[in-house]
Amino acid sequence: MSNLIVANFKMHGSHAFIEDWFTNFNQNKTNSHDVVVALPATYIAAFRDYGIVLSGQNVSAYESGAFTSQISAEMLKDSGADYCIIGHSEAREQLNESNESIREKFDQLKRMQINPIVCVGESLQIKETEKTKDHLRNQLSVLDSETEDLIVAYEPIWAIGTGLVPTEKEIDEAYAPMSVTMTLEDEIDISRGDLLVKENNSPEVIQEIEAIVNWMNINPLRERGKLILKHTTQEVKAMVNRIVYEIDINSLHRKENTKELELNAIGLFLLFIVVSFYIGIFVCSQISGDDEHPKSFVWDEFVGM
Repeated sequence: MSNLIVANFKMHGSHAFIEDWFTNFNQNKTNSHDVVVALPATYIAAFRDYGIVLSGQNVSAYESGAFTSQISAEMLKDSGADYCIIGHSEAREQLNESNESIREKFDQLKRMQINPIVCVGESLQIKETEKTKDHLRNQLSVLDSETEDLIVAYEPIWAIGTGLVPTEKEIDEAYAPMSVTMTLEDEIDISRGDLLVKENNSPEVIQEIEAIVNWMNINPLRERGKLILKHTTQEVKAMVNRIVYEIDINSLHRKENTKELELNAIGLFLLFIVVSFYIGIFVCSQISGDDEHPKSFVWDEFVGM
């Protein structure tokens, strides 16, 4: 999902109003973006068949129980919600939601296969003390950093309904988890999957990689085994040069002289790449394939680029 637009109705509208809005939207929508509409919980089931992806506006941190007025993740799923907003600034302020309760809500949604939309943002007081980055980092700290497809909605709380607007300096500065569009001064040939790096932090061109891998294929990983390494949109052929050691998952001790890694085994190995490859610092994930086809080796997280 490249672009996601979320329309939050908050506590506005009636059945007739929402129906009219949906009708007009379906008549004029384009296919350039993915659109999610966050409705009040009482209307989700009523509009689940209108061809628009629906979201809840909040969820209980509990699976079930004596929690009057709250809505569980299972209830949202049954109503037809595919997404749900959590951590919204209004909920944090008015309902005193903590980072820990937001993590519990996050887990409840993931359990029901509902996509959480995690809201973060800073108040005017935090902005003026120049602690925005630390504040956002703290809000996201309770979430699993390796969570796939994490959706973060950044809202500058200080600019909501205040008439305040960002300065040119603030617009020129971006940091996680903000999404930005950049215009490059120079005309360069850049394609999907290419990397933009700082001038003094260029990626290294190498032909051998040392990595710790959690082997996720039923066929063992053996020395001299052939793989396909994929980095962003680029693929190159590679070969396992040497398995340095396997980690005993019970004692965490290293087992030297290991010649293969079985399913779920963790170990360090050297990978030789046929064609020079440029990389940053990375975390690797699973390798898949079978006896007839080379296995695919995917690096799924890049740090410090």
